[in-house]
Amino acid sequence: MHLRIVIPLLIPKRYKVNVFCAKKPKCHGNVECRAMAKRPSKKETGSTPAQNNCCFGCGPDNPHGMHLKFHYDKKHARVICRVRLEARFAGPPDHAHGGIIATLLDEVMAKLNKLHRVTSVTRHLAVDYFRPVPLGRLILVQANESRVSGRRRFRDAEILSQRGEILVKGHAVFITVDPSLVFARSPKT
Repeated sequence: MHLRIVIPLLIPKRYKVNVFCAKKPKCHGNVECRAMAKRPSKKETGSTPAQNNCCFGCGPDNPHGMHLKFHYDKKHARVICRVRLEARFAGPPDHAHGGIIATLLDEVMAKLNKLHRVTSVTRHLAVDYFRPVPLGRLILVQANESRVSGRRRFRDAEILSQRGEILVKGHAVFITVDPSLVFARSPKT
């Protein structure tokens, strides 16, 4: 039996799509195949292409993302986001999906990188759900860094209702990394 999986790709029109397959050139569209978006070259566009931010949480270039906006409170060394979650982020009726809630916490804690002028990535994230997070109502998401130990950065976040009650708390450990090593593109083979 031959299993064929078709996954629609949402790639901006200015990107070319190169298909790489372990079975080239006799590819039959199996699950091993994957499409990779390639930025147009300087030669093709006449200029250096801008780097897109397609982050699901904050990226303005992700049409399906959350488009979160963050504010830096340097006085209290914290990051704040006020958001009204749309119905597309539903889990239980009229409330946010648990994965979306975890995404909010991870995003707000990651934004502390800019405040502390570091690059760090999530190593561990724990979420305590106290009350359901409502859809369509303004909520406050905030985070601060509690301590630093070597490369480990300990961070706390919470989601509050309009009335100030704590709906969710999160705790995370982020690891400081060298972006030139971690995010370097691998050489073409």
